[in-house]
Amino acid sequence: MKLYISGRISGLPRHIAERNFERAEKLLIANNYEPVNPMKLVPEGVDNAAAMKLLIPAMLECDGILLLDDWQWSEGAKIEESLARYCGLWRINIVEFEK
Repeated sequence: MKLYISGRISGLPRHIAERNFERAEKLLIANNYEPVNPMKLVPEGVDNAAAMKLLIPAMLECDGILLLDDWQWSEGAKIEESLARYCGLWRINIVEFEK
């Protein structure tokens, strides 16, 4: 199953966001999921609107999304969660994997 990782990027130092997404990516791999890490899909310096135009199609190719703990603080992640819900994609919070 292919899962798109959704969480806060804007407003965080890049190295912190990368660390959060890499941690989620490793967790998914360890649980036999195929992760899609948006931090690896968008070049640094791309504005939010352009990034979403690249990321939404990638997310819609997935079976579901993995929501990081901070997703509620990200306008982009809220859009991703809403669209995933609307399109019937599976949604799971990272805390489900950390139990």
